[in-house]
Amino acid sequence: MKKPKTVKTILLVMGTLLVLLLCLGFVYRQSIRNYRQRLFVEAALRGEITRMRFLLAVGASVDNPACQTSMCAPPVVAAAFNRSTQPVQLLLDEGANVNDKMPRGQTALMVAAYHGHTDTVKLLLSKGADVNADFEGDTALQWARQNGHVDIADLLAKAGAAR
Repeated sequence: MKKPKTVKTILLVMGTLLVLLLCLGFVYRQSIRNYRQRLFVEAALRGEITRMRFLLAVGASVDNPACQTSMCAPPVVAAAFNRSTQPVQLLLDEGANVNDKMPRGQTALMVAAYHGHTDTVKLLLSKGADVNADFEGDTALQWARQNGHVDIADLLAKAGAAR
């Protein structure tokens, strides 16, 4: 005959199951959080304002990137790739860091200057973007000049860009 399980054994098994369920719940919540943030950064990149507002309403972060690799941009940098100023404006209005950087150092101002997005450069400058931030020795001014964006280079120089 089998011996009945003791109360101590039953409690141990129940406690182990509870810990396991809590861990699985944490992993699930982290997975949802990461997915939501990835969707938010993609919406910023594409300039999808309505989608951005919805994702902000359900907990997306205005500053966190979608992942932690060197290629993952924070939302404000992703938004600077878009020709429209609306995604950048929304993020800044919601408290995003205007000088947030990609892991390797690129800023939203550098991206906008590189792509010739004059209105976005003006917006970022008006919100206090660092004109002298550099990425591997290059600045937004250098990127604007290299790509023939003379009007942006002039704006950056007038804003105090050093080189």
